[in-house]
Amino acid sequence: MDEPATRPPPTARPSGVSGTSVGMFAIVACIWLFSLLVVGAAGYGVGRLAFDRPVAGAVVAVLAWTASAAALLVRPVEAGVARLLFPGSRYRIGGRFTSRPAPG
Repeated sequence: MDEPATRPPPTARPSGVSGTSVGMFAIVACIWLFSLLVVGAAGYGVGRLAFDRPVAGAVVAVLAWTASAAALLVRPVEAGVARLLFPGSRYRIGGRFTSRPAPG
């Protein structure tokens, strides 16, 4: 009778940044850069019409857009936005969030 095949022991995952993480970050960075074209143009127009300083308007708009994106990384802000976008999809039972649908 044949002996069962033995598997080699699992190897530890190499530490560091994975290729998937780099790819996901690259996509997010491209989306952010393209969104700056729209936001910068709107800020340029507002700065030109309201303050006669179009470049300052564009800079303020781009900085505000970037700060708002960074604010979403803060957990309470993220949770608040999630509640606004997906009402009733998660609710708290006994101090824990569950993914069961809210009772109607």
